[in-house]
Amino acid sequence: MRLILSWVIVMITILLSAFIFPATWPLSTTILLQDVIVLLIAILINHFVIKERIGLDFKSGLSNAIVLNIPTWFILTSAVTLALDPRYQKNLVLALSVAISAAVFEEYFFRGLLLPYAIRHFNSQHAILFGVIVSSVLFGFSHMLNLGKQPLEPTLIQGASAFLIGLFMAAIYLRTHNLIWPILFHFTNDFGSVISSGTAVYTSYLNPVRLLGTLILFGGLSAFYLRKDRQKQIKERFNF
Repeated sequence: MRLILSWVIVMITILLSAFIFPATWPLSTTILLQDVIVLLIAILINHFVIKERIGLDFKSGLSNAIVLNIPTWFILTSAVTLALDPRYQKNLVLALSVAISAAVFEEYFFRGLLLPYAIRHFNSQHAILFGVIVSSVLFGFSHMLNLGKQPLEPTLIQGASAFLIGLFMAAIYLRTHNLIWPILFHFTNDFGSVISSGTAVYTSYLNPVRLLGTLILFGGLSAFYLRKDRQKQIKERFNF
């Protein structure tokens, strides 16, 4: 119940924050400030309700983390290439603003708080699977708030893609016990999307091949990363 209530409070905060700043302000500034406000609310929720300690383990498993993040390095290479291309540099400020603010807030809240909280409060041998799916479903549903500024079909595709990518970022966090890694993946993914399109609005319509590819890649990697023989280590690191 606390998990759902926390999610609802954050979603309401996101909706309300959209009315705080003047429409004449630069979009990059508005997005950054909105996410700062919501991040502060999430921090308060963690302090008073969720009470999860954020994993920032830099002392062990660096080589393992580098291997687990192979998709991140591919996306990062693409993002850097776009950033160095003069055709896209006019979108650099917006891309940085969206990518940094969204990555920090969303990973802190969904992977840092909701994911471990769901695992701890599901008394079953499948608790890790439950936590990963629940936090990713809520992550996907949160993108439905974008219906106010973009059409239904792209929003549904965005939500489905967010769910699948959420599975992967949850797996990365659980395997590395370091929130920096899913933040980095999230940042590079959003940065590449915004700098190439020049907008924070999701405009892609249904592409079955692309969606299937996302399912196979991130769903498959998530299942492999969270296979049974790795779950004991995860439980020990997070004290589940």
